[in-house]
Amino acid sequence: MNRQKTIVAVAAALTVAASLAVSAASAASHGLVMCLGCRPPGAASPAQTQTVQAPLRRVQAQVTVGTYTPKLATCLGAVCTVASDYDARYVVRADQVNLGEALVVLFRNSDDTQIWSKSVPVTPYATRPGGWLSVQTGILDCAGGANTAPNAYFRVQDGFSGRWSIPQYVTTGCSTL
Repeated sequence: MNRQKTIVAVAAALTVAASLAVSAASAASHGLVMCLGCRPPGAASPAQTQTVQAPLRRVQAQVTVGTYTPKLATCLGAVCTVASDYDARYVVRADQVNLGEALVVLFRNSDDTQIWSKSVPVTPYATRPGGWLSVQTGILDCAGGANTAPNAYFRVQDGFSGRWSIPQYVTTGCSTL
């Protein structure tokens, strides 16, 4: 019984092989190239395609939060205006972001409510894959006052992949004098 199944399996395999050989000969006679599992000349392999696209695809933004102070005076000709305060405000920077647009969002800790957001262009690096962004938020840095516990966090969402950065915690909610 096993011998009979083996003979049937071998006969089926030979029939398929002969059929493929006839199809290949027919295709070759008509100028067609038949190849199972091969790529057309000049086509990139999946590994080559992944390698080429990898620098354009970053999987997670690396975010840092710093501070800046607004200009004290802005002059247009002989007329100058003085800022009402020069308290530190948050600046958000991120790298390893896909080129295009990214969304910078400030959330409240207690209920994860969005407090502030801004869409920001991502600039390409000259020497590294992916891109970077920097945005002055205008949000006051309140960490030096009586309330020093972080009560909010910034996150950056990559516009291409949709992935979010890890939270960067800050203290907000104070007012200028």
